[in-house]
Formats: sequence, structure tokens, C-alpha cells
Amino acid sequence: MTAGDGKLWRISFTVPEGAAAAFADAVAPFGDSISCFETDGKGARRLTAIGAGEPDASALDLMLATTGAAQGIEPPRARIERVPADGWLADNRRRFPPITAGRFFIHGAGYEGIKPPGALTIELEAGPAFGSGTHETTRGCLIAIDRLAKRRRFLNSLDLGCGSGILALAIARAMKRPVLAVDIDDWAVRTAAANARSNGLGALVRVAPGDGFSGREIRRRAPFDLIVANILARPLVRLAPDLVGALRKGGVAILSGLLHSDQAALIAAYRAQGARLIRRHRLGDWTTLTLGR
Repeated sequence: MTAGDGKLWRISFTVPEGAAAAFADAVAPFGDSISCFETDGKGARRLTAIGAGEPDASALDLMLATTGAAQGIEPPRARIERVPADGWLADNRRRFPPITAGRFFIHGAGYEGIKPPGALTIELEAGPAFGSGTHETTRGCLIAIDRLAKRRRFLNSLDLGCGSGILALAIARAMKRPVLAVDIDDWAVRTAAANARSNGLGALVRVAPGDGFSGREIRRRAPFDLIVANILARPLVRLAPDLVGALRKGGVAILSGLLHSDQAALIAAYRAQGARLIRRHRLGDWTTLTLGR
């Protein structure tokens, strides 16, 4: 099954809040887009993975059992279902109301409402790529970008794990400077590039495939004075040496995708590489960190 056949697969299951980060990391290989939302106001979290290609049910069951055992809980029961891409997109549009984050106003294609005067407007087609701005992690990054843009202009920026490209577009819109957007998923690369063109930012936003900091484009354009990475806590901890190494002295990193319980380990990992905490911002259960080198 490939993305080109117009079919996507969705995995969904519910876990306690304290286990959400571990299960999000574990399910990442099964999907191109991972989301986590509160379900009942009592701490349960609904994890959803969307990807092209039918997931291996046996491998998924093993992952759930292994992660459940490590977390000391019963493994959740996952639902696997096929979703037509056009149906997923229609559902995504219905659930994607316009949002405001700092000066940014993000809306879907076809929005005909009033745009706030003076707002930095971005039209977004998230598709199956993560990042519509509705999640607290993305909004936290947008607020951090807006705050930084009011103080300085970053000449060379990187959006690592760009998904829909929303953060790269925000940097380009606010700072009018070049941005490199990188993602391991081909669908995300295509979506981000299309969003850059539709927003008139194709000349500023370069989108390229890449896994971590090993990609040719990252190596060619480093060091960066701004790096934004909205992924997951454990990959961010593993990436600490490479990320700080790719950051220019005096540069800034915005890191998100973190539950509050994740931040201590992340701050420690980055301090060990010579980075310092500038600011932390909380939205709901999620924290966005701004670090400096």
C-alpha cells in the first residue's frame, strides 16, 4: 500500500496520561502523523497514528504489550481502520477551525471569514501531515516564534520534522528570511512544499527530505541561528548533541512535543551540551521550551 493509492490507515487507542509519551514514541514507526488528545477530562489520552500502508497487527500488538509492561499498565486495545485520503481530508477540514497564536492567524483552504487586522496570516492544508496549529505543541511553538520575531531577525532557520510546514511558514512570514524545512516522510515534504507555494513563501521556504541531522541540505546549510523541532521527547533527548552542534553560538532552539513530565530530562540533556533554558511555555498538558546556545 502506498500513499499514492489514496488510502490511509488509522491506529487509535487510549492510555493514561502518564503513559502517553512512551506510547507516542512507541507507535511512531506505525504512522506518519501522531496526535495525542485528552478524551474525558480525567487524564486519559487518545493517541492516533495516521499513515500510508496497512500496519502489521502482530507487530502493533507486540509494541502495545511491551510498552504496557514497561509502564506497569495493561496494554491498550488498538483500533485499526482504513481511511480514504479524501475522507480524511474532509474530516480534517471540519475539525480545523481558524486559530490565533500570538500574531499568527491560521486558517484552512477555503476560509471566507474575517481575518484580524495586522495578523500574520497563513493558509494551511494539513493533509495527512502533522501540524494544523490546533494542538498545544504547535501553538506553543507559534507563540515562541512570534515572541522571538519581535526581538530579532534570524538569518538561517531550520524546522526539523516540519510536517505540514506550519512552523517554517510562520518563521518565513514573520521574519522574511530563508527557512529550511525537513521531514522524514515524503507526504509531509510534498504537503509542506505545496503550503509554501500557496502562501507565496516558496522563495523563502526550502523543503527537503531528511532523517535527523544527517541530511545533505542540513549539513550544507548549518550552523543555524534558529532551530524549531516539534516532535517527541525521547527523539529530542537523543538529538541533543546533534541539534546543539548544528546551532550557531548565540542561536536559539524551540523544542516542543513535550508533556510537562518530560521537560526535566530534556533540559538536563541540552544543558549537558552547553545550551541554557531561556523560557518555558505551558499550554494544557504540554510544554514548549526555548533554549539558547
